[in-house]
Amino acid sequence: MRRLLGLLLVYGLFLAQVLLTPWGPDLVVLAVLAFALHESRAWATVIGFLGGLLLDTASAGSFGAATFVLAGAGWLAALLHSVVTRGRWYIVVLSLLVLALRLAVARLAGAGLPPLLPLAVSAGLTVALAVPFELLIGRLFYRQ
Repeated sequence: MRRLLGLLLVYGLFLAQVLLTPWGPDLVVLAVLAFALHESRAWATVIGFLGGLLLDTASAGSFGAATFVLAGAGWLAALLHSVVTRGRWYIVVLSLLVLALRLAVARLAGAGLPPLLPLAVSAGLTVALAVPFELLIGRLFYRQ
């Protein structure tokens, strides 16, 4: 049941992100990383894949870029969490890495770069909300 509610939350955050584009934080990336830090690698990859698929359906650029990056990010975050058990710094580093990879993969696939100011604001909000978002997901879904 917790996993189904998690998927519904990812979908709800996707809808909110579409409304906030391009100035809002990347809520789907935050959700994928937050759930990946509490789930198995396989389930984190599934959450990343589905979150990326949602983002790809809303983008006019390259289809599959966000799916590839978020599925890999979910797997990597779950793997990293099994190795590093203390501190919350790695979700900030992972969110920066995922945002950069999404831009790089989309650019390689032929999509153009978004305007610099909305990109910087969105990235700043995403990084600033990374730790509080992960703490909120941990308390709501995993009672930590």
